[in-house]
Amino acid sequence: MDRTAIAAKHGTPSPALHILGIVGVPGNYGGFETLADHLLDSDALSRQGIAVYCEADVAAQQSGAYKGARLLPVNWRANGWQSIVHDSVALWSASRAGGVVLVLGTSATFWLPLLCRLYPRNRYLVNMAGLEWARAKWGRLARALLKYNEAAAARHAHVFIADNQGLVDYVRAEHGRESVLIAYGGDQYQDVVADPGVFDQHRLPQRYDFAMARAQVDNNMEMILQAYGRSGLPLVFVSNWDANDYGREVKARFGAHANLHLIGPIYEAASVKALRSRVRLYVHGHSAGGTNPVLVESMWDGLPTAAFDVNFHHYTTREQAMYFDSSEALEQLSMSVTDVALHACGAALQRIAQAEYSWASVRADYEKIIVEETAS
Repeated sequence: MDRTAIAAKHGTPSPALHILGIVGVPGNYGGFETLADHLLDSDALSRQGIAVYCEADVAAQQSGAYKGARLLPVNWRANGWQSIVHDSVALWSASRAGGVVLVLGTSATFWLPLLCRLYPRNRYLVNMAGLEWARAKWGRLARALLKYNEAAAARHAHVFIADNQGLVDYVRAEHGRESVLIAYGGDQYQDVVADPGVFDQHRLPQRYDFAMARAQVDNNMEMILQAYGRSGLPLVFVSNWDANDYGREVKARFGAHANLHLIGPIYEAASVKALRSRVRLYVHGHSAGGTNPVLVESMWDGLPTAAFDVNFHHYTTREQAMYFDSSEALEQLSMSVTDVALHACGAALQRIAQAEYSWASVRADYEKIIVEETAS
């Protein structure tokens, strides 16, 4: 029985679970959206009734319903500065409706001290996402607000969720409380059939190293491109280069290198699957946050990985990846690593992903917490 049929059968008049902090579902927009999409596959949660707060146009595309959940429109964007307003509107609406409120991210958690007093019967669950305030793109004022939001969530959320052991350790040291560790799944593309058309479209070589990240300073894009600009090794780097000044500047600086294939954002799963099929070494430059979805997806595909040297990636990969902290270190690593070492690395990471990063286990962990909180 599908989710829509379950919802119709049980006829829940008012959703007991409210999910907010995302662009919307289906999960085509990012890690939190993919998480929300997989939570809607839960029979136990669907029987309780679920409302998902979405950008208005996304909700309209699904005619206000998806997998049996109500999609409630918010007339603000869920990213950038508008995320504060978007999440505030959703958070207040969910609070007035009552029940368990799952907040993905901390853009509007400065409201929690007040909401917990006004609606004491509600249960607030917050996934902190990562150290959002630490991202280099934020100015002093924005950073202070984000830091306060994190502290407010850590203090007032009934359940505080972290996706990486490094974040659990941080929350304990910084905020003096325990958090629940639930990572991400990465197996959503395992049954996707690769579309080789992407190779002809971009005239890519038969074998290459690979990176994929949003155009943000904290993803160490320049460090990666500097390393490969010197080494001459072929690198395919997928990013939204034209989304901001930083991306355009980096693309202009490195785009002339014949070995660097800088291609725009690719959202089709079949194309991404094809790109990963020719990868010799996956290079992961993210420095902010906890468990990055793109990293666990690459682990599921068995890609040998060189990850930027932060504790989050050591936890995610269980010390089985290779690590770099400078363009020089990455250049040396990429040029000296042997095929035997690459094969062993990829196989070890795939075993870890299969054991620890499935969406079925992630969904079960959320199910357990939400059902318990609903009964509180």
